[in-house]
Amino acid sequence: MELSHFKPSSSSSTLPEKCMICNRTAHGFHCDVATCKGCKTFFRRQLLSGEEAKCVLRKDCYDLTKRREPLFRCRPCRFQKCIFVGMNPLALNFQARTTAPNCEENSFKTTENLIHDVVGMLLHLESKVEKFRKCSYNPDWKEIDKLQSLLSSTNKLSMADSYGEITGWPIKSDSRVPLKHNYFQTYYPKSKHWWFFNLLTLTEYVRTFWFFDSLDLQDQLLLIRHAVVGITLFHISYFTIQRSCQYLTQPDGSQHPHNTMPDYKIVSMLVDPMYRLKIQNEESLLLKLLFVCNPVISGLSKSAQVLLDKERCRTSKILFDYCLRNKNCGPARYVELIGLLGVVEVQQKKQKKYETIPRSLNVGFGQVAGWGAYILGPLLQVCMSFNRFYVLYFPLSSMKVSRFPITNIAIILALCIAVVYTVIGFPDECGFVFDPSILSWRPEDFECALWLADFIFYSILSLSITSNSLNFATFLKLVSSRVQGVSSGDSISRRKRRISMYIQSVMQDTLHLIDMINCTILFKLNSAIWYQFIFLSVSFLLIHALDGSVMLYFHTEIHLQWCRKNKSNTRTGTIFVHRSKISSFHPSS
Repeated sequence: MELSHFKPSSSSSTLPEKCMICNRTAHGFHCDVATCKGCKTFFRRQLLSGEEAKCVLRKDCYDLTKRREPLFRCRPCRFQKCIFVGMNPLALNFQARTTAPNCEENSFKTTENLIHDVVGMLLHLESKVEKFRKCSYNPDWKEIDKLQSLLSSTNKLSMADSYGEITGWPIKSDSRVPLKHNYFQTYYPKSKHWWFFNLLTLTEYVRTFWFFDSLDLQDQLLLIRHAVVGITLFHISYFTIQRSCQYLTQPDGSQHPHNTMPDYKIVSMLVDPMYRLKIQNEESLLLKLLFVCNPVISGLSKSAQVLLDKERCRTSKILFDYCLRNKNCGPARYVELIGLLGVVEVQQKKQKKYETIPRSLNVGFGQVAGWGAYILGPLLQVCMSFNRFYVLYFPLSSMKVSRFPITNIAIILALCIAVVYTVIGFPDECGFVFDPSILSWRPEDFECALWLADFIFYSILSLSITSNSLNFATFLKLVSSRVQGVSSGDSISRRKRRISMYIQSVMQDTLHLIDMINCTILFKLNSAIWYQFIFLSVSFLLIHALDGSVMLYFHTEIHLQWCRKNKSNTRTGTIFVHRSKISSFHPSS
């Protein structure tokens, strides 16, 4: 066995003075910690032996706050102190020893010791991961330029001790930040963006595996891109059941992703199976390692496939032996656990994002159909409502301006506004796109796009209120006005027609507002895909169909001939001729 020494950063260029375990003179950094040669050798031998012992005293034999010097003969306390100060078992590279042909393997190579060593390393690494998730380190997601630069930098899991734990956790809810901003990619210094932070944490987690540095850079990139989303969802799900929570929970007690998000049902698929299987911590760690060791990832080199296949077989054997030793029905338990990896694969397939569609094409259709054409309908309704209002309340003025092409000017102005609403979404992080995961259109996961989505909602609301206010004023004018010189039958007919026109205008004006309410409020009431599809996609398409249907229903003169065959083409009635009330003046001769 060879020992991999910790390489101190530039800030730690000088040798340490004291051993962090026994307080004697240190000889360098070993297993990520400043130690003397004695403690280094003790830690290595203790891992090789796999011996488990308990302190027969007070378990404080190496507590230097209570003793001047440690009690060296107590090996359990010494080993616990090694773990406590952060000595990393993964820094020890196990290599096959050359033995005589007729000699058996050493005892530490038995299955039991192999399980103990691997599980022990994974448990230590898991404690580092949770400490990092709970530390006060909170980077802006824009600071991470590319995955390649992240892989070439120092592993960030070692930063947890320097930052310390964050205070004020757990929290009930973050009332300072809107719910949608808690989930989407918006940076808040005092509130972690958990989806990004978990991806970062699990990326660093994969980097610590003993086989990762043996891969080429291209193979490392492929492995991270394939595995990190799956093990992130797996890690969050297991963390949730450890705390006996119903919804996905983060270390600060918040829900991220929130159960009202469109794809929550997909990201939480593992929670129920984990509860049902009562999965143990050791089993979850081995399953995560098994998921990472996937030799069939497309694009991997031959050497990477061989290495990952070897590690996968070894991990699978360890998991199987662990099930045999700890469960009565070991093989059945093993099959059930492997089934969880199938759920993770399904999750990844369903987690198709809109990035799979070229952004220029996606945003182009989204902006034209979703925002440009969407705002054009209410704008034209306002123009028509204002036209009716102006003609009734200012009849003489309308006669004077009739010589100007007011209608054409209004249509051109509405088109210009619609073009502006279309263009403002083309810059990066501002678009309206189609998301295959929810089968619907939605704004991009950025603050600019979310702000524009709110802006168009309030624009539709303002236009609807304006149009209906004009319609109501027009309705009052028509109802209060009396037309002389016509029969009572014709007067009733005209009144019905005016009411019909008012109902038509109100219905058309409120259709787009109803759709905006569907896609901003009502769709959050249920996370089921079918429910989201109805209140997003179906509502979006149905509104335009209903708009045309309302127009067709109320304007009978444009109905097809076969629709009117049962109606009389002529209308009979009595015409009353009234004497004119204007008297003629005849001057006397």
